[in-house]
Amino acid sequence: MLQNIYKLFISSFILLTAGYFVYFKNYNYPQKPFWDENYHIASAYKYLNNIFFLEPHPPLGKLLIALGEKILHPNDKVNTEYFLKTDYIKKFPKNFKFDGVRFIPALAGWFNVVLFFLILYFLTDKIFFSFLGSFLYLFDNALIVHSRAAMLESIQIFFILISILIFVYMYKKNKLTYFNYILLGILISLAVMVKLNSLIIILLYIPLIYKEFLNKNSISQIILKLITSVISFLIIVLLIFKIHFLLTKNIVDNRIYHLNKNEISLFKDNKLNLMKEIKIYFRYIKIYEKGVPKYNPCKKNENGSLVLTWPLMDKTINYRWHKINEKTQYLYLIGNPIVWLCGLVAVILSLAMVISRFVYSLPVKKEKFEYIFIFTVLYVSYMIAVLQIERVMYLYHYFIPLIFSLILFNLQIEYIFEDEINNKDLYFWSGYVLLILLVIFCWWWFSPFTYYEYMNMTEFNQRNWFEFWHLKGIY
Repeated sequence: MLQNIYKLFISSFILLTAGYFVYFKNYNYPQKPFWDENYHIASAYKYLNNIFFLEPHPPLGKLLIALGEKILHPNDKVNTEYFLKTDYIKKFPKNFKFDGVRFIPALAGWFNVVLFFLILYFLTDKIFFSFLGSFLYLFDNALIVHSRAAMLESIQIFFILISILIFVYMYKKNKLTYFNYILLGILISLAVMVKLNSLIIILLYIPLIYKEFLNKNSISQIILKLITSVISFLIIVLLIFKIHFLLTKNIVDNRIYHLNKNEISLFKDNKLNLMKEIKIYFRYIKIYEKGVPKYNPCKKNENGSLVLTWPLMDKTINYRWHKINEKTQYLYLIGNPIVWLCGLVAVILSLAMVISRFVYSLPVKKEKFEYIFIFTVLYVSYMIAVLQIERVMYLYHYFIPLIFSLILFNLQIEYIFEDEINNKDLYFWSGYVLLILLVIFCWWWFSPFTYYEYMNMTEFNQRNWFEFWHLKGIY
């Protein structure tokens, strides 16, 4: 037991050290905004200055971005008054520093590496195997880019990974307590309060209910535990919305976000109750989403992509660029192709296994198959859900199922090669280490897109492997 704790500590320390250089070091570079930073920084500054606003995402992510700015406060002497009068910052002051607004997302992205490792360990009970498997998360270029920005994805993934970790711990237990359910409800709520597409992990309750029935718990006990979890979920939702409205008391430039006259009057007199405020917030989300355009492949410079092509990394997005002479810096949303390929292979294998099990009664290793089944259902359910959305979607909306697919990859490798892993087979471990080295090489090869480094057109074209990636060089 003590030896395992020691190995876990050493593995986590190594991953944290590597994660620092991959995710956190120089996270403030470039000192220029890209993609949704223009929106989220505007929101964060409204929190810091008690300015009323509504936004299409729940509040928690922007609150934490604002917290990072509050902690480091690198812009105390910068004139940011303009930020309070817009939802999209078109031009940042020359001396504006991004250290504060990117701090919490970068910190979350850094810690996510260890959380992913711990999930793999909880699932497989194999420390070294899980350690190597976590390199798939550690060295994915797309996850790195979004983690080093004042954006929501790394914070969302942080709470999703903790929720999955607690779920696996609960699923392995023979007796689940009310505290277990309360904790899971809180964590899922935190993820949902960053981005609403986190709701997919509510499906984790289904296998827990199944496990409760297997353990011969009464229906009344199960219902009570679920009720306590739902209550804890709702308390966090109410608390976060309460914080949002407490920090946004002042209306500036008549920016009323579709409030009617009666609501404005009640708001100014501080007479709106919390439930009414939440209703107003979700009404605004609904109005906002109606204004988001649909995916249009004929549109010039369309950055959106089709849901079913996401696993192939279609299509990448050029977030920003800067050309000097014959060389150009690029900040591109492009993943590690080996990592994404591993995820795609795992999904195909998992679907084949699940179908074979239920259609052709394929014999399986029960406990290991259960986890494969759970994460396959999560993956498929997410993809089906987003297929119902009419608005344009982007490649980073694939991050959640990508994580499911990487978990499935490790589960499939352990399932197929369990004897080789346990017997320390030289051929298996040599092959697996070579795969991880290939992952690291591809991360390095595509790192100029990740860390905004200069390339000439020859170097750019060497990395333009597939037409459906839609990489476009600046001539």
